[in-house]
Amino acid sequence: MDSKSKNISLEKALEAYRAKHVPVELTWKQHFVNEVFSSDNALQLQPEEKKQYVKRLVECNVSIFDSIKATKDGHVCTLLDLLKTLIDEKNKNVTKINRKVIYSTSNGERPIGKTAFDLWNGFQVIDMDIKDETIAKKLKVVLFERLKKYNWFVGIALSSSGKGLHVYTKIQVSENERKDDRTKKIAYLTNFRHKYSFVYLICINAAEEIGFTKEQLLKWMDLAMFKPQQGAFIGYDPNAMFSTHFFEDFLYMNFDNVEDMGHPEVDWVTYPDLKEVFKRWEWFEASDDNEVDVEVKDAPDLEVNTHSPVHYKHFERWRLANTLVKLYGQEKGYIYLRMICSGVKAKELQSDCITASRHNKPIDVWAVNRLNTQHGFKIKLNISQDETNVQDLCETIDNIENPTLLRESPNTYEYHIKANEYLGNIKWQLLKDCGMITLIEAGAGVGKTEMVKSLVRDGKRVMMVMPFTSTIKSKVENVDKWQFAYGNKKVRLDTGDSIALTVDKFSRMNLIELKESGFDYIFLDESHLLFQSEYRSVMPKVIEMIRNTQVPIIMMSGTPVGETVFFDDIVHLKVIKEETRKKEFHVVLTDRPDDNFNHMVDRMARDIVKGKRILFPTNKGTLYKAKLEAQLVSVLETKYGYTKKIIVNYYKKSNVGEKFMDDVNVEKTIKKTTVLLCSTYLSVGVDILDRYDFNIYFNELWMPQEIEQFANRLRSHDLFIYLFLNKCDADGNSLGITSFKPLNMKYSDEEKKFYKSVIDLCNGMLARNPVEFKYNSLISSFILQNKFIEYNGLENKYYVNDIAYKTIYFERKYREYVQQLPVLTRGMKSYGYLYSSEDIGIYRATREEMLGIKSATEEAQASTKALQTLHAEELMDLITEDRLTLYRDVVGGRYELIKSDKWEDDIINKKIYVKDMEVFDKVVPMFVSMSKLYEPSDIREIFNFCRNTNGTFNYAAIERMRTLINMVYNNKAKRLDMPIQRFMEKTYEFAEQEQCKRLEIDKFVNKFAFEYMKAETQDVKTAIYLSEIVAEQVKKSFMTLFNCLINVTPIKKSKGQVKLKKIELMWKTREEKESEIYKNQNVYVLAEFLEHVQINKTVIDNG
Repeated sequence: MDSKSKNISLEKALEAYRAKHVPVELTWKQHFVNEVFSSDNALQLQPEEKKQYVKRLVECNVSIFDSIKATKDGHVCTLLDLLKTLIDEKNKNVTKINRKVIYSTSNGERPIGKTAFDLWNGFQVIDMDIKDETIAKKLKVVLFERLKKYNWFVGIALSSSGKGLHVYTKIQVSENERKDDRTKKIAYLTNFRHKYSFVYLICINAAEEIGFTKEQLLKWMDLAMFKPQQGAFIGYDPNAMFSTHFFEDFLYMNFDNVEDMGHPEVDWVTYPDLKEVFKRWEWFEASDDNEVDVEVKDAPDLEVNTHSPVHYKHFERWRLANTLVKLYGQEKGYIYLRMICSGVKAKELQSDCITASRHNKPIDVWAVNRLNTQHGFKIKLNISQDETNVQDLCETIDNIENPTLLRESPNTYEYHIKANEYLGNIKWQLLKDCGMITLIEAGAGVGKTEMVKSLVRDGKRVMMVMPFTSTIKSKVENVDKWQFAYGNKKVRLDTGDSIALTVDKFSRMNLIELKESGFDYIFLDESHLLFQSEYRSVMPKVIEMIRNTQVPIIMMSGTPVGETVFFDDIVHLKVIKEETRKKEFHVVLTDRPDDNFNHMVDRMARDIVKGKRILFPTNKGTLYKAKLEAQLVSVLETKYGYTKKIIVNYYKKSNVGEKFMDDVNVEKTIKKTTVLLCSTYLSVGVDILDRYDFNIYFNELWMPQEIEQFANRLRSHDLFIYLFLNKCDADGNSLGITSFKPLNMKYSDEEKKFYKSVIDLCNGMLARNPVEFKYNSLISSFILQNKFIEYNGLENKYYVNDIAYKTIYFERKYREYVQQLPVLTRGMKSYGYLYSSEDIGIYRATREEMLGIKSATEEAQASTKALQTLHAEELMDLITEDRLTLYRDVVGGRYELIKSDKWEDDIINKKIYVKDMEVFDKVVPMFVSMSKLYEPSDIREIFNFCRNTNGTFNYAAIERMRTLINMVYNNKAKRLDMPIQRFMEKTYEFAEQEQCKRLEIDKFVNKFAFEYMKAETQDVKTAIYLSEIVAEQVKKSFMTLFNCLINVTPIKKSKGQVKLKKIELMWKTREEKESEIYKNQNVYVLAEFLEHVQINKTVIDNG
């Protein structure tokens, strides 16, 4: 096999091995071929024959673990041990969870993550979950008789339940199939597809005689073993059948010997049934990128360059080079690029322009903006499908396929119910049509939760997995025959009750234990969140659990996202309820961002004057809420003469415990709230039953599923949605919001480089420190930002969790696709909304009106910051030495946080009441982290030292102090990773010159970053520094560390010169205070370090 073949498919791999097919007579193990036994079944041999036969088994190693729970201390065994275990009467009555498990490795290790392909030894099991002992025993004989001629067929036995089958196969993996990761994976998947195909076709031939259907067979043949990480329980079968024709040889041996399978006319490689079963393994292949077409209105030459050159990052330079070469040609583009860029060699800039010319890259809107605003160019653009052309936008929308359904399941059924009917009316019909994995797609208000509760009343035992604690409390808690688990409440499986629990709790459960506990169904509510919650690391684990379920799982959602993509065998039940509501989706186009906000607030004010209530989903946080409220009050009074008091509340997780939150969750009313801002915390599971007239506002692009979910929190209401979008950026450059790129799930070369480079960096740290973990903030940030990176404790290595990576990758690509205006609008139309659009352009107001608005909003935000500062001071006064353990437990997630009007703790019930959740989340983790080195009183001094001139806390500066403290602490404890320690030393040496050009700092940091990446590189062809994304993040991380170690201040009236001074920690550490002799060092005051820091930060509140 040539692993470098482009886009090789599973079918192509099968054909390649088929071409290499060698008949068994030509094997190099002729001694096995020539041996003759008295029986085809090894258990029927004479004692002397058995001694000869077992030589074939003992040369094949496997790993056997004592139970499914065991992750370490596996036993290196042989296939003979497998056979002995199968027929050992001691295993007859062992429960499944305590049975031994066999894995396809030879060294006693349990295969985990991507490394499982490295460890695979050629052993594979075809698992048939038949659930019928009679059929299983009949099929066992048929399969043995047809498979016994193939040397790769080891044998067949009943599964642990006694009602299924395990077909054991073994090949020898050649060195050629281990040469790289791709080849290993191709070999594994090809082998499984080969063995699965032979078993499937033999079974199909016997279906009529034994009495089962093709549909049943497809459900029986478990694809869980298609992963090398999967183990197989070893059952008890005294009549196991092991073939005396078995011996281990390479994959191509006896590969295409299809005689006697029962279907000589069938091409097993291209057989439609089998292609359908395995098609999911190629679903990431997609069309190439399509670029947005940007037309140049005018691009005059630069007359006079009055602007200073800028030191651009490599990625930014690349975008500028592409644009300049496209506009002015390679030669003139190079001249301009040299003119605007500083700190880069001319040869490198020339190379950028040559590459841009060769690949003919498109114009970049960001680059045009930079050229115009920073370097004096006067380039004017016209992006195709101009946003003011509403007719073009409508035509574009109509030509887009429904983005809310990426793949239709072949097992799709529709049910239509009347306006006064609910799921409970058709629950038995739905359950009859369910499979092992089912999606019930039903809109809001059709009684999904009530149907599940009615099943419990009917005697069924169910597990209900819900996305948020609030939904459990409002919908299930205090209902008979239910227990619930969230926060510190633990799951108990031995009560016989049905259970409602959070996704996080469910992710830590064992599916086999669930099966043994007698659950009839597992319901997963709001299943679309599996593919909309990258920040929740448990979601990929839940997806994997669903794929391997042994209890029927029923997902429920009104707005599916990736369910039919990730679960091939899913049964999709679509319940369509008669719609009686009006549903309208209005797109309001404005000019620039300020115009957009001002227009939206003005429309909200008009609605309030008319008596309407406002629902406004946004994750932009408390300061944004203060600005909105102040401007809304100002506009109402000055423009509309409306002086009644309005109430603006913010429904989000950090406000849990507020009275208005309880009103919404429990009483299902907003009461006197005029404007309800809400984060994604409100997007599911909440019902608002008020009879007010509502309008729903958005001022940024969301997924259509998210907008539909938010809107349907208003039960039995007509839905009027207004989406405000600005056509241009703040500089007036068109954003091309009516253009769109098609969905593209294909991995780019840069993404592949990123994938490998991150793992190489992480494992480089472990290779240096195989025994003790060392502190490396750069690696920590990579792991934190990329939740698909997981640690394998058995091998002491990081690896990429394939399911997590695909889930995150899918969400990012899909979100990027549907959050384009034409695609979003098409999605809303698929939900039954009537679409309209208007362009209202610039917001026009008098100078006095605008000054009044500005004054009101600034005052409101300043007041909010002052209150947050007061809360931070109060909170820090509570964190005393004797209470540090309490706050460490809080950071560790062992306490429930509840919003209150006072600071209070309830140790017995593990609850903490807080005045300001946002402040708490900022202050406590930093405070606790610093307490390793400093006492609470000194930490308060550090916070006070890091105040802005207006008295508020500079949290960015405090975070830098925390990083420095961690570095000093770990350095003293000799737990600082060597590259970080070396960077500290080199940085301090660099700072000894006391002043330099800022450009020299960039060069120093970039050089160190490059040397670090070069040292961590395992293969020059895939060097870490070749990944632009990783290289940029590494440079940025080292620059952050530099700023934590050195105070950099500009020198007035000098061209780019800065002063350098080492930052010293002037507070006494715990150790120093305990010492009898304290040397008064570390007295440098950090005022200059903080005086020149300017922070521009956008707070994103995720609820």
